[in-house]
Amino acid sequence: MLDLNDVKTNPSIYQWFDFRPNILEAHSRRGTGDEHIAILWYTVTDGGVALHYHSKTESVYVIDGTQTDARELIHWTVYFNPPGSGHQVTDSTGFFILAYAAPPDFANTNLIGDYTPIDSIPPPPISPR
Repeated sequence: MLDLNDVKTNPSIYQWFDFRPNILEAHSRRGTGDEHIAILWYTVTDGGVALHYHSKTESVYVIDGTQTDARELIHWTVYFNPPGSGHQVTDSTGFFILAYAAPPDFANTNLIGDYTPIDSIPPPPISPR
């Protein structure tokens, strides 16, 4: 069991690995083959990930923060990119993100085809206090 609020408030108690420059990754579960569940921690404002290809469906849950990808600005949502898709992540605001996907492929971006991202779940409305 993983407490996402704990990840946000106590990141130093987790074991982090370098994923890309200024992005740390913690594996919460490895699956068979290349599948995994991981948490990415963007450690600088305006961080990002270069253009990459997904051979399998990518499911992303934004725990805290925002990013911009091929679709739009993403904030507090769940979204899916289908097999054969690809995107570039830009303008992260130093957020945590939980992702289940085959590892991104940075070498075969020529395989990215036209696609429509699968519907996302919008952020919940903010209630006045």
